[in-house]
Order: sequence, then structure tokens, then C-alpha cells
Amino acid sequence: MKVLLLAVPNTLADEKRRKGPDFGSRIVPLELLSSATVLKQGGHDVTVHDGLALNSSFAEIASVLKADSYERIVISGFDRCRWAIEPVYEILARFSAMPFALLGGYNRKLIEDVMDRFANVGFSTFGDPEFVLRDIADTVPFERITGVAYRKDGRLAMTGPACIQDLDELPVASREFVDAESYARFPHEDMVSNPIDVNASRGCPFSCVFCVVPLLCGRTLRVMSPERVKREIDELRGTRNTRFFHFQDPVFTQKKQWVADVCRLIEPMNIRWSCQTRIDLTDREILEKMRNAGCYSILYGIESLDEGVLEGIKKNIAVKKIEETVAYTRELGIETRLSYIVGLPGSTPEIIKADLEKITAMNPDFAQFHSIVAFPGTALYADFTKAGRCAMVSESKYDVSGYQFIPHGFKDYHEIKSLTGYCYKRFYLRGGFVLRAILNPAMWARYARGIPLLCHVLTEKIRK
Repeated sequence: MKVLLLAVPNTLADEKRRKGPDFGSRIVPLELLSSATVLKQGGHDVTVHDGLALNSSFAEIASVLKADSYERIVISGFDRCRWAIEPVYEILARFSAMPFALLGGYNRKLIEDVMDRFANVGFSTFGDPEFVLRDIADTVPFERITGVAYRKDGRLAMTGPACIQDLDELPVASREFVDAESYARFPHEDMVSNPIDVNASRGCPFSCVFCVVPLLCGRTLRVMSPERVKREIDELRGTRNTRFFHFQDPVFTQKKQWVADVCRLIEPMNIRWSCQTRIDLTDREILEKMRNAGCYSILYGIESLDEGVLEGIKKNIAVKKIEETVAYTRELGIETRLSYIVGLPGSTPEIIKADLEKITAMNPDFAQFHSIVAFPGTALYADFTKAGRCAMVSESKYDVSGYQFIPHGFKDYHEIKSLTGYCYKRFYLRGGFVLRAILNPAMWARYARGIPLLCHVLTEKIRK
């Protein structure tokens, strides 16, 4: 069967995008590539088009859709670095006579909404997609497949979700379907060279009200065996001239013994790698093991430094624990990056500015500040009226599309965006950070790439 796996960009322009600085942070869509690999191993002819990585306009995507006689077109609007539901809707509406399928993740609400709205969507995957798509391409009847939503007798039928318990069953996702050089990082995410992405686990059991991760990969934690992780790294480093890797796992240190076992196997490989995790799932012992195995950089999602806000969003991490963990991560020589969300329920401009002072006092190597987005399917979106209101705002390409949440205490989304810019300016233009940058020649190229991005953030206008 001839299959097109189409991932759309966060925003969809009619004309070819203008040339100029590109601020898109792109992570390789491993789930899409894993699906393509399983399909190819099953004897199917697969094409992958990643509209975000290729900076595709609507006209370019239209050309891809019309270029070949695909028997299945599977469209994906969200993964670890995009939430592009509006562009998905636009493509489905403009090509209403063309049959599509949806890569639906674990987001039951999204699947129901899309299939209710668009008659040309014949089915959606529900859960882990790889073996579901293979079975459908092999013409297995829908009712015999776990993890598919389809129409039966005029009504929506849904089985699943499909949850792959043994991730070792999955092949190493082939990178032959995409151009690896198209996946550039933000300067604060980059290392010496563009890293190879790896995802060694799936699932996040936590209940942060804003978070989309459980909608992408489910709540049940599953991990590859440490031996399988080592084998994948070994295979992949032979495909590119680099020893730098990035673990996409949403919470890398959920199982500390597993992390320790992985570190023991990869330490002799002399690689450098980064990851992200929760503050409360680390300690000095596991961080030392990670550092010794080549961990160079960690991103901590702190979201806020106000106890009331953290409790309200169900993050359930003490501010003191955040401060202690950042301190000993830096002491161990691991690059420390913090992720903060501007405009969370319960926050105010005053709280955000006070939090910013705490962040600068902790002096992490980098910080990123995100304006809050209410994603359909999350607890924040389901009950946003308790804490504020939502509005649809068109965002730039480096941000995600979605419903912008405006908590009580803020005038409008312009105020939230203005505060986001203020946080970047206050953090990166302070004397301590500038001096550190000047005194570290090894990082000059990385800092230089960040200057246009910072200028863009500070001057950006929201387009209504």
C-alpha cells in the first residue's frame, strides 16, 4: 500500500513563507518515523512529509497531496514540538473530497471532534500508532484492531487505546524518511552539534493541568530495556558524524534504577547527551551517574516558583526542592536549563516578576519562557472558566497554535506576551549573564545564534 504520513506546521500560510531568520525549534517526529519504519518493514511504500521541518506553505502541502496517488494519507497535527490542530482543520476542509486518516494519539476528545466535523476522515489511530497503521495497511478489519476510531452504522466506534507495553518490539526509527539537518534547535537547546534524537520511554502519569504529554503518549510509563537503548544509540551514531544525543523522553528519570542501568551501559560509549525531567525525580546520586555517562545538559520544567500556583496546576513540587536541585545540578557541572510558563492559573504580573527574580538568583545556564496555551483535552482547557478565559490568537511559527489562556488578573493576551518578552530581556540582558557569555569563548557561536532570536522575541507583535 502507498502511504503518505503528513505532519503539518504550527501555522499555515497561503504563500511560500518569507525568507529570513528561522526560529523554529524542531524535534525529529520519532513516532511518525517509527510508524513509517514499521510500515516499510511490512512491505508498504511510505513517504513522510514534515511540514514544520520543511517550513511548508499551504501551496507546498497541496502539491505534496496531489503529487502521487496515495492509498492512505495519514495527517498528524501534534507531537512533542507542535500543536497544529487549526492547520489540520484547514487542510481537511480545503481537501474535503480527499480521504484522510488522523494520527490521534491518546486524545479521545480530539479524535471525536475531528471525526464528527470532517466526513473525509475515515479513521483515526487511538494510542500508539505503529502497529495499528500496519494492520490497517494490511487490510485487517477495523473491528479486529485495538487502537482505532472509525464509523460503524453511522456512529463513531472506538477500540483501544493501543498501548505497546514492550517498547523493544519497535524497530529503531529510520531517519531515511527525513533530512536530519532540517531539525535545528533553539540555541539554548543546542550543544556543539545538532544532536540525534532518541526516545527510550513513553507515558507520563502526572496530572499537570496544562500539559499535553499524556495526550501524546498516554499515562502508563513504559521503557525500552537498557540493552535496547544502547543498541539504538550504537546504530544511530553510525549514521551521522556526531556523538551528541538528545533523549526526547518527557520525564527521563521516572525510574531511577532504569536510568542507572542505562548509564552503566552507555558510559563506555563516550557520548554526550541531554534530557529533560521533573525536579522531584532527581537526586545527587542519580545526577552523578548521568554526568559520568555523558549527560551534558538537563531541562527542568519548573513552570512557576509560587507555591500557590504550583499547587493549583497540580505540579506538586516545593520551591525549596527546585532551588536545591538547580544548585547541585550546577555544582555537578551539568548545564542547567529551566522552563517557565507565563500566565498560569492563579498567577499575576506581580507573581511572575517575583518568580523571575528567583530564577535570576538561581543563575541557571539558560531559561525559556512560554506563554500559556490551553490545549483541547487538558484539564486547563476543560475547565478554563474557573481561572480565566480563552481566546484564539495567531502565533508565530516558533510557538504552538492553540487556544491562548488568559487568567483572571490579566487584561488580555498582549499583556501575557509582553511579560514573556520582559522575562527574556531581564534574564538574558542582565550583567551576570552577559559577563558569563563573554568569559566563555567556547559558547560564543551558540550565544551569537541566540541574539537574533532574542531580538525577535522582544519585538514580536501578536497578529489577531
